[in-house]
Amino acid sequence: MPYKDNTTEFIPENEQTEFRDPSISKYLGTAKDSDGNNVEDRKFIMTIARSQEYKVSFYESNDGIEYKESSKYELGGYLGHQYECPNFGHLKNKEQRDGEESSYWVLFVLINPGSITGGSANWYVIGTFGRENGYLTDKLVFTQTHKYLNIFDYGKDFYALQIYFVNPDSDEELKEGYDTLTLIPWTTNWQYSQTTPTDPWRGGMGIPREFYLSHISLNSQVSFLTLKQRPILNHKNFENSINTAVTPIKISSLSLSSENREIDYSKGAFGAFEFLLEFNITGEGTETPEFNVLFKGGSLPEEYLEIGYNNDGPIVYINRGHSNVQFVKKNAMFNHNTAIYIQEKKTNYNIYGLIDRNILEVFFNIDDYEKKTSFIASTQTFFFTGGNFVSSVEFVPVTEGRFDIQFYGRQLGEFDFTEGAS
Repeated sequence: MPYKDNTTEFIPENEQTEFRDPSISKYLGTAKDSDGNNVEDRKFIMTIARSQEYKVSFYESNDGIEYKESSKYELGGYLGHQYECPNFGHLKNKEQRDGEESSYWVLFVLINPGSITGGSANWYVIGTFGRENGYLTDKLVFTQTHKYLNIFDYGKDFYALQIYFVNPDSDEELKEGYDTLTLIPWTTNWQYSQTTPTDPWRGGMGIPREFYLSHISLNSQVSFLTLKQRPILNHKNFENSINTAVTPIKISSLSLSSENREIDYSKGAFGAFEFLLEFNITGEGTETPEFNVLFKGGSLPEEYLEIGYNNDGPIVYINRGHSNVQFVKKNAMFNHNTAIYIQEKKTNYNIYGLIDRNILEVFFNIDDYEKKTSFIASTQTFFFTGGNFVSSVEFVPVTEGRFDIQFYGRQLGEFDFTEGAS
């Protein structure tokens, strides 16, 4: 018989068919034995999606082979059509404030379809994990302590992320929490992943990112605990940070008559392009300050990626629709425009970005120029005609004379991922 929790009806568990996407992590805590003594509590933890019940089941194991169900997280966050691909990780809370724990567990849940942006998406919640009443015989339970939903990438093509534990056997990190978690996403969306114009592959992986707990100011009244992130740039092409390795192009009071409005990067254009854009809002005017940056193809300059800023919000918008590729023109679910609110309104901003073949990853308001640390990111796929790579960057004012710009850009050449490449 179906069972209810006042508002929700389920079919019996033995009739469920969507039981999938296991992910393994480790747990090390302290619990009381039958005599009341504190003893070590060491387990393998498996998270499983009971997809169409909107549940994540936690299983525990002594040996990583045989598991038994311990508890469930259910009907949390944004439901969409179903849960997918849960991941679970323990992080230190280095900025611990009064009343906070020294570490928290983060549960990542993915939904597909039904995202507010369409198709698939990710969210996460923050909480604690341990024995329900402190005894070894009790269930291991995840308790959501921060009662809000978090999203860490505002693009349409950041999905099915997986955690990689750099040092999974460190007892100190297992017990106290890791400094960071490394996650790698699949860069596509289930709305169109089977029809994208790629050959001989289908889809791709984003650049690995590190995540860690930090407090941010959501607005002038509220700060809260969330995840910050940074791309892992340990390839030889990134040995020198772009802001120290590249001489910036400067434009004062951007207007249609400004010098350096279009910059040539055609030498060595293989598709991989890195940039850092800094800009200040200056001058007076009655119109809303706004400008666009066009990342244009070399052989077909009418194909370009557009990143714009508009001070109403403020927002950054990304347009990936300027392409001759028929898939881009005809697939109704491959939306062209994404608008992203980038927090509090101020006068100076920065955008860091990586463009590689068919993937654009941008990080807004980075607060560490060496590590490119950010709270808000956006990952989008895009499609140019084959062989057409970003070869120039053009700045286009919508309102003239309102921006001072400093732009760092460099072609990264071809990557060498062979074994032993530094």
